[in-house]
Amino acid sequence: SGNEYRINFHGTNGLLPRRMNVLIDGISVYRSPVSTVNWETLPVHIDDIERIEVMRSPGGATYGTNSFMAVVNILTRHPDDNQSTVLEGSVDTHSDYGMYAKYATTFNGISLYTNVRQQHTDGFDHLTNAIFDNDDTRDGNDYLTQTQFNARLFTEINPDLTLTGWLGFVDKAKGTIQQDSTGTLGSEETGQETFFSLQTDYSISNQHSFKTRFNYLVNDQQNNVDVCFAGLLLTPELRDLYLVNPDHALAFALGNIPVGTTAEEITLINAVISRQLSMGASATQLSCGNMSIDEKDQRLDLTFTDHYQFNDRWRLVTGLNLSRIDYDSDFHVNGGIDNNRISLFTNAEHKPNDRYTINLGLLGEVEGDYQDESIYWSPRLAFNYHLDTSTTVRLAATQSWRTPDLFERESNWSPIVTDLTPPVLGSTTATYYTAVNGNPDLKPEKIRSYEINLFHQSPGSSKIIDVKLYQENLTQLISNELSYVFSDPINENEVTLRGVDINIRQAINDTMRLNVGYAYQSSDASAAVEEILHAENSGFINVITDIDPATALGTSLYMTRFSDNRKYTRLDASLTKQFKETGTTRYEGQLILRYHVEDELITPLTNIDLQFENDSNLSVIAGLQISFQ
Repeated sequence: SGNEYRINFHGTNGLLPRRMNVLIDGISVYRSPVSTVNWETLPVHIDDIERIEVMRSPGGATYGTNSFMAVVNILTRHPDDNQSTVLEGSVDTHSDYGMYAKYATTFNGISLYTNVRQQHTDGFDHLTNAIFDNDDTRDGNDYLTQTQFNARLFTEINPDLTLTGWLGFVDKAKGTIQQDSTGTLGSEETGQETFFSLQTDYSISNQHSFKTRFNYLVNDQQNNVDVCFAGLLLTPELRDLYLVNPDHALAFALGNIPVGTTAEEITLINAVISRQLSMGASATQLSCGNMSIDEKDQRLDLTFTDHYQFNDRWRLVTGLNLSRIDYDSDFHVNGGIDNNRISLFTNAEHKPNDRYTINLGLLGEVEGDYQDESIYWSPRLAFNYHLDTSTTVRLAATQSWRTPDLFERESNWSPIVTDLTPPVLGSTTATYYTAVNGNPDLKPEKIRSYEINLFHQSPGSSKIIDVKLYQENLTQLISNELSYVFSDPINENEVTLRGVDINIRQAINDTMRLNVGYAYQSSDASAAVEEILHAENSGFINVITDIDPATALGTSLYMTRFSDNRKYTRLDASLTKQFKETGTTRYEGQLILRYHVEDELITPLTNIDLQFENDSNLSVIAGLQISFQ
């Protein structure tokens, strides 16, 4: 939708993207209790990013068990290198806008910068659902408004000891897409996210250093959902039947009468029929009310890392991580649950000569409140052969895990609906007939990855060629989600992925740079849900041209074709110009044109298709930045 992103690496379950770790400056923003990343509210602005690193394979040996298919690490600029004060604003033709302000200073040996960012998007103009809306279209209720604050500091306590800190805060409000049998859309989710990190780096010698880091992350959100249900679905008789045989209760919900096979089932079915008859027309009449969904997850990490370079041939990194995870929700777990996690990791690099480099990594992790407290090992072995100073061939094999989250393992909830109109059985509060429970016997999802990689970088980086062949075997997958009517999650699916990634960057001349990427992937999955958003072919072409020292033009074409022949094509063009510089002040403007070739974007769900559309496929974005040195 317009306010949420579904970002995976190499596909699999695109509707529940819970298999990739994301970090900011090495701090994981992956919400462990619910296995998700709030991409739309990441507390970082593009102006503050130094670079983005992508580990295109399982990263459990370095980053922990939930670094399943890939790891993205967003690295921000060091406070010493980010000492300009900035004002920025942008608007576009779809009523979206953004504002950003940064203040940087140095005092008493402390380098500091703070920024405030506000952003708003209306999302797509229309959301069409053929089942509920027929030919009608309406606002998709996928807006997002957020305000972010960040502060980063760095100070050198003495020549051997430094301190780095980060404080981030996000306040957000977004529409959520909710549809029931009335076609009703909409609720609002509000929340706050807090990020705190403190790191010390101690240099013991030129070859030996020690790092400690303390992280504390909180996500607190509330969602009041407007719902409408037939009166029978809010009766205790149907709920009693559901607890004994969910399929029989679902049959009533679909307008059928099931046939019981035991005396208990027959008694409960007769009770539902009696209640249905006594309710008369109100059994099928819709009663509308509100569900209040609350959740708060917290993670506290303490990490110790030792770096030792024995000589030019051997390097070793060893560390210990202690993590405390809490999840609180009256709606989902009737209170709060928690978990403790301990991991020990080591990564060694050996260069026997200038031709070879060997990397060996191993992480062992145990969760204090999970099954038999087994240790889950994530190994990685990579062999690099340097054909010359510019070209390397790498062979790698890795294994990682995604442990079931607290929500999947320990959910215990029944939707309670309040403020019902009209009342059901004389009450304005009722419990929806389903009961949802997690599965404490879930096993971790497992991945084994094998890859061959050719990397070439010419002197001066005028040409980069990166080709990767891979096979990934995913087993024990948890493919279904916990919702009002789905069954308990189980480890029943597997996927085998094979493919090739190709990336080429070429400097055409002194003023023009070309970037080309292509990926092909085949998928052999045991469940259709693991291929809903699977793209067999995807690619991009990007050209950046320096028109003059103050003006740059970028043009891009993005293309994706999914396995069911749906496709996504987008054309971008951006013009950036530094049009004035006075003393220590610089003015820079940007104009972006973004065009979606397809008229509509279709997201297939388990039983419906949601079609997102805009009144115009063209977006025009204009921005202005003023920098003060």
